[in-house]
Amino acid sequence: MSAKKAGLGILWAMLMVAFISAPVMAQSSAGSTVGLVRTSTGSFSLYVDGADLRTVLRAIAEFSGRNIVLGTNARGTVRITVKNVAWQDALKAVLRANGLDYVEDGAVIRVDDAAKLNAEKVERETANARTQELVPLETRIVKLNYANAAELTTPLGATLSKRGTIQTEKRTNSLIITDLPSNLDMVSQMAAQLDSQTPQI
Repeated sequence: MSAKKAGLGILWAMLMVAFISAPVMAQSSAGSTVGLVRTSTGSFSLYVDGADLRTVLRAIAEFSGRNIVLGTNARGTVRITVKNVAWQDALKAVLRANGLDYVEDGAVIRVDDAAKLNAEKVERETANARTQELVPLETRIVKLNYANAAELTTPLGATLSKRGTIQTEKRTNSLIITDLPSNLDMVSQMAAQLDSQTPQI
């Protein structure tokens, strides 16, 4: 009876070891499946002829330790030979060969159709521009000690947003700067840096 229990215990232990090690073996197999060979820290060689794109990307994700999320359009077949390249360069080459691209979203690399990702980027930039149009402007007066206020309008004007303006007040040699609050500090700091005493020769 005790021999039977011991045998069951050994069988149970073997099953647990197999169950625990199975995910590890599955995770490490993507790199060997596609022939990925580490050449140095952060670099590898890859020889692939007709492998599924998802398998290749899984191998790159395992190698880099990064999270790669594939969009619904991320499909294709990979034929590539790269020697001793950084994983980022290999990722770009594999994706571009299949009409795909990626964006880094925090700790995640999101892979999808290049046109779709570009359209999303344009939408984000348009939304940001609309938001900037709604932000109320603020005005700040910067009094200059050494520089002529009129001479600083051109260099400072280049740093303003589309809605920003600079006026000069000759009597007090001051700049009247109106712009987005997020931009006012930078323009004011630049004015302070340019307002320096001319060195005596």
